[in-house]
Amino acid sequence: MAVKDKIEEQVKENTKLGKYELVVVLPGGATKAKRKSVVDTITKIVDISGGGVLSVDDWGDRELVYSIKDNNIGVFLIFSLDLNSKGAVNLEAKIRHNEDIIRYLLVKVQEVKNKKQN
Repeated sequence: MAVKDKIEEQVKENTKLGKYELVVVLPGGATKAKRKSVVDTITKIVDISGGGVLSVDDWGDRELVYSIKDNNIGVFLIFSLDLNSKGAVNLEAKIRHNEDIIRYLLVKVQEVKNKKQN
């Protein structure tokens, strides 16, 4: 494979949208305004990256198994996203520096192909 073909393949892979799930944990008792602010920030980052937010679920306050940054309760927000790989890297970098978020997890959702049963 020529170098040019490899580069074109990498460009296609970087611009191809994939399904991602993002779990964000805010400190317990975060106000509705704080939650909306985080959702708006993430939505803006995803939009700028050429992706889209498919859904947002607010699971509310949940007891944490262990303390995170002196918090025993966290507010869980779950996002379903369409995003390219470059956008995922950008999103993680922005989330990492957001002081309102005490923990996050971004995973790419793999399609599971069912085998035909006889």
